[in-house]
Amino acid sequence: MQTYRDVDWDTFWRWEIFRRRLDPVDFMRWKADSSRALRGLPQGGDRHGRAPLLLDATCGLGYHAMVQRRLGFRVEACDSNQRVLDFAAATFEEQGLDIPAFQADWTELGRHRPERYDLIFNDEVHQVFPRDALLDVLRGFHAALRPGGSFVFFYADAEKPGNGPGHAQWDWEHEQRERRAWSASADGLEVSLDVVLERASDTLILEHHNYSIRSDASTESGQSMTMPKNYYWDWSHIVPVLEQAGFTDLESHHFVNVHGNTFSMNLATRR
Repeated sequence: MQTYRDVDWDTFWRWEIFRRRLDPVDFMRWKADSSRALRGLPQGGDRHGRAPLLLDATCGLGYHAMVQRRLGFRVEACDSNQRVLDFAAATFEEQGLDIPAFQADWTELGRHRPERYDLIFNDEVHQVFPRDALLDVLRGFHAALRPGGSFVFFYADAEKPGNGPGHAQWDWEHEQRERRAWSASADGLEVSLDVVLERASDTLILEHHNYSIRSDASTESGQSMTMPKNYYWDWSHIVPVLEQAGFTDLESHHFVNVHGNTFSMNLATRR
C-alpha cells in the first residue's frame, strides 16, 4: 500500500510552486477559514495577554502560517521538504512576517522542541498510514506540546464517527476520474497537470498526477507522481490512536468555509 511517506514531494512542490506564483491571493483566501475559526475558540485565544505559540506542522507554501500570524498567533512552521520550505521562508520575508521555518520529521518534534507549543496545527495527519506510523507521529506532536496544549487536526468528525468508507465512496462517485487540473505558463515553460483517479480500496483513492512540460525551445517532457487520499482515519479509528499517544479531551468543532461548506476542526489536548 502506498503511504504518505512514499509521495514524491519534490516533484509535487516543484510544480505547485510554479503554479501558485500565478494566483497566491485566491489560494490564500480559502486557507483563512480554519485558522480564523481556531482563533475564535478558547484554545486559540490570548493567555494572560499573550498570544498562543502555534506550530503550523504542514507549512507547505506557507499560506496557513501567514494567515495565522496576521490573526495574532505567534507562529513557527515546519515541513519535511526543503524545496517548499525555501519558498515559504522567502515569502514570509517578502511579506514582512516573522515566522521561523524549519525542516522536521513529525516523529522527531518532541525530541528537538520538547513542550514548546500551545497549539500544533496539522491538516494532513489523516493521510499518515499505517497505524504504527500514525502513532509515532502523534507521539511526536504530544511531546512537542506544552501541558495543556492542543493538537488541531481535520477530516475526522465526532458527529460522523464511522464515515470513512462513505466519504471515500461519495468522492469516488462525484469526482471526475480523469481531468485537466490546471495549466500555467511562466519562465518560458508551459505546464499542465492531468489527474487520474484509481480506487485502491474502500478507504483509499490514488490520485495519479501527470505533468506535461513544454519549453520555449519546443522540447517536451513529462513527470508523474501519485498522491494517496486516505479515508480510513474517521473519528472511530483515530480516537484510540490519539488516546494511546496520550491525548485527552478530544472534541470536534465546525466552521463554514468561503464556499459555504461546513468542515470539522478537531482538538486533542496534552494534560
